[in-house]
Amino acid sequence: MTLPVSRTPYLITSREFSAEDPLKIELIKSYSEIARAVNERTVGIFDKFLLVTGNRWFNNDEPTERRQEYRQVYEFNNQSATFSISHGLTNIDFLTGFYGSSVTATNFIPLPFVGVTANTSIEINIDSTNINIIFDSASPALTKGVIVVNYIQVT
Repeated sequence: MTLPVSRTPYLITSREFSAEDPLKIELIKSYSEIARAVNERTVGIFDKFLLVTGNRWFNNDEPTERRQEYRQVYEFNNQSATFSISHGLTNIDFLTGFYGSSVTATNFIPLPFVGVTANTSIEINIDSTNINIIFDSASPALTKGVIVVNYIQVT
């Protein structure tokens, strides 16, 4: 399944201006500098479809061409035992991070969760098709939650 990539606040890095404009060279240079500065920041949009984060990662094959990071957010509701969410992501080269947050009957907790009481932890791992949320024997039930996955695609 191919997921659509959302448009995020991003400026093109080159623009042409009218040949008659005496400030053409300065306008092109200034615009390029502004676009690069704006584009080199993390996009603070978290949505339930694939989007570009603005983070750029090293590229061992082409050191001058950094690789774009993507983000996908997943929701879940009413879980009290180990479960999986099909992520639908393809061409994953490596995960740059994944984490989440959830609500129990009484608290907000991070995911993964490491409880101070024995056997209450909740693990997250990701395989080629699923996000797996693994409950320990005494883990709290989750009313609702989100999982955020950031990754780099195969080039």
